Amino acid sequence: MKALTSLLTFIALCASATAEVRVETISVPMRDGIKLATDIYRDDAVSKAPVVLMRTPYDRTKAKGTAEKFAKAGYIAVMQDCRGTRASEGVMAPYNNEGQDGYDTIEWITRQPWCSGRVGMMGGSYVGAVQWQAAVEQPRGLAALAPEATWSSFHRNIYLGGAVRLSLIAGWIAGNTAKPEGVKAADMNVALMRLPLSDVDEVIGWPMPWAVKLVDVRPDGFAQNLATGILRGRYRDSLLKPQPLKPGEVYEITVDLGPCAATIAKGHKLRVDICGSLFPLYDRNPNTGEGPFGSRTAIATEQVHHKPGALSRIVLPCRKP
Repeated sequence: MKALTSLLTFIALCASATAEVRVETISVPMRDGIKLATDIYRDDAVSKAPVVLMRTPYDRTKAKGTAEKFAKAGYIAVMQDCRGTRASEGVMAPYNNEGQDGYDTIEWITRQPWCSGRVGMMGGSYVGAVQWQAAVEQPRGLAALAPEATWSSFHRNIYLGGAVRLSLIAGWIAGNTAKPEGVKAADMNVALMRLPLSDVDEVIGWPMPWAVKLVDVRPDGFAQNLATGILRGRYRDSLLKPQPLKPGEVYEITVDLGPCAATIAKGHKLRVDICGSLFPLYDRNPNTGEGPFGSRTAIATEQVHHKPGALSRIVLPCRKP
């Protein structure tokens, strides 16, 4: 009996190793008629199976190796170009349609005869974010998510403390949307320096910012940034109800640097950098309060107080090894 079991196991392993994966490219229609380029990887010997779905703006064909591994393992893999990218129709507006398109894609998949009725999603970065957005729509059949290296708060991903992650957004869009024919690639350094900022992006505002960095300084002087936080002054109490700062007054503000895990080696020092700007990582602050359509700039003087009644402090949770 033991020998028979071993023989069956060997045969099963051989069958898995020699599985022939076939790929079919189709266009899946969304609710507004836009069609998204979609590759389906499956072994013809598998009549029905759970589906692993990846929706990406980075070219679905680059996931060929991953898709084939899942197909050889007995799943059906579906790789799709997001709206407005690569071979898919429509216009890419980051995150704008991903929830609805994810729902429509999953709904289409579960209606196919080769789908067992269960769909799992996977991928990192933007490919991880689209999973959260699809899940919010609650499509029937979505059974598992595997997001990695992505955000859990969409707001904090691009908009922190009243400041917009300008270089991240502008650079991502420039690299992942089709350029019109005959148009040369823009010099991003020049583009990001332009005022009014409405010419670069349409959703930005400017109160006085405080940018704080936690830095690990090595004995040789090399400084490694560990964590960064930024807060525009008018958003010190609420992001929904901004209140401008008044010159000459002292305010208490809290700048959240977010999660950080680091081991500080012997001989290293921790340094805290505080400044009034972090451009181009975050959008510039002209210090005028005119919003995205202003082209003037002004000089702002900022002070960090450390005196009775106005004691600045650092909250730094530490854990001994």
